[in-house]
Amino acid sequence: MGSIGKADIGSLMLWKRLNLSTIWSRELNEWSDRDGRAVTGGAFDLARDASRSIPEAAGAARSALLTLLGCRQGAAIASTLLTAGASDRMAVYDRRAVDELRILGYSSPNGFCSRFMVTMCELTESVNSTAGFKWCPATWTRHCSCSVAIVSGPYLLNEEESDWGLVRIR
Repeated sequence: MGSIGKADIGSLMLWKRLNLSTIWSRELNEWSDRDGRAVTGGAFDLARDASRSIPEAAGAARSALLTLLGCRQGAAIASTLLTAGASDRMAVYDRRAVDELRILGYSSPNGFCSRFMVTMCELTESVNSTAGFKWCPATWTRHCSCSVAIVSGPYLLNEEESDWGLVRIR
C-alpha cells in the first residue's frame, strides 16, 4: 500500500536541504513516475512488514532502494524515503543522527541502515521503559535532537509554529 513518485522525492530532498542540481537528480527526473513508484512501493512494503524486526525490515527496504537514483551511496536519502513510507518503524539516518548518537555514547553504525535501526530501537525502548513514553524510532528525526529530547522530555521541534519552538508530544 502506497508509494511515492518523483515530485514527492523532490519535496523530501528539499526538506533535507539537498542540492537538487546533481547528476542523480537530473537522471531521476528522466525516469517515469511509474518506475519510481514501483521501486518505492516495494521498499515501503518491506519497511512496513511486521513479520520482520525493524532492523531486518530496514535492511531489506534499504536494499530494495538501491536501484533508485540517489539511493545507491549513503543512507540519508534512502532512510528519508523509508521514514516517509513507514514512519512508525523507520528513522532518518544521516550525519546529524550519527552525531547525536555519538553524543549519547552510541557507536557509529558505519553505513549500515540495519545497524542504525538496531541502535534506534534500543534507544527508543530505553526511553519508553524509563520515562513511560510511547515513542517510535521515527521520533528521532532531524527535527528532534536526541540529547534535547532525553533531557527535556518528549518534544519535537516544530518549525511551523516558531523558528524552533518545542511542541509537546501526547
